[in-house]
Amino acid sequence: MRYIIFVFTLVSFCFAGTLSTDLQIIKQVEVETVYISNNIRCPYGKEEILDFAEHLYELGEFDRAAIEYLRFNFFFTEDDCAAHTLFKAAICKEKARNFKEARLLYESFGIQFPERENYSKYRIGLTYLLTENFDSILVINDTSSSAMKYLYGWALFGKRKYAKATNVFKSIIDEDLNYSFKGSISFLKQRSKYGENMYRKSPFLAAVLSSFVPGLGRGYCGRWGDCFFSFSIISVSGGLSVYYWDKDHTFSVIMAFVSVFFYLGNIYGSFVGADIINVEQENELYNRTLSEVPHSPVIIYDEYPCSGN
Repeated sequence: MRYIIFVFTLVSFCFAGTLSTDLQIIKQVEVETVYISNNIRCPYGKEEILDFAEHLYELGEFDRAAIEYLRFNFFFTEDDCAAHTLFKAAICKEKARNFKEARLLYESFGIQFPERENYSKYRIGLTYLLTENFDSILVINDTSSSAMKYLYGWALFGKRKYAKATNVFKSIIDEDLNYSFKGSISFLKQRSKYGENMYRKSPFLAAVLSSFVPGLGRGYCGRWGDCFFSFSIISVSGGLSVYYWDKDHTFSVIMAFVSVFFYLGNIYGSFVGADIINVEQENELYNRTLSEVPHSPVIIYDEYPCSGN
């Protein structure tokens, strides 16, 4: 009797496993049959793809969102949202800081939709601005539209060419057109003027001061701790060199070498330190302006809606 129960149980398990496998195969065949019989190029509808892309974009999954936008653009090239998805894919690459891929997508957008080439040109220039590659924008030198002039002025401001930047922003204001970002242009003109008149340390004066009084050039640069340290090292080593000249000539020469080494190094350090302070001051002005400007360069031409909307 026990053997009969064992055999019956074994057969039941085998039959259940086979039935489960058969059901999975049938389910798979049914899915594949639906896909093939509908004869569609993509297993998902365009609404689902676009909604999923927008969802990923909102989550900040920009690389994945770009793939979905490009998927939509590939399968539904004639759709009203084809231009929107290609542009949004480029925006995603830009936000993911894949600027090289973003530029390629913007170029493709400008070629496929030449009536919106101004979007393409601006966003390509913006990718250079975001990487502080100001020279590339200046080489392009496209001032055909107010937006491109705005970007060009930003590049000059970033290169610390404040006088030229002031002239560019002033020329936009003088056109007297109703730009949505006109307040930002006035703001940037004021900041450029401030940059022109900003007080800067003189590297030459810092070096001269340190040559007369060791460490004084450091103090002129606002580094009084370095000033005291340099003065102490040079004074003490120089004093020891003089004091031990007759008692221990070797030690005196070593101290003299240390004193001269620090003296010359302090002069050079004062010169470089003044220049570094000027650069830090200009970097702070640029970063503060970028964060405080009412209309950031990033928000211009940042949306291209579906043509049907």
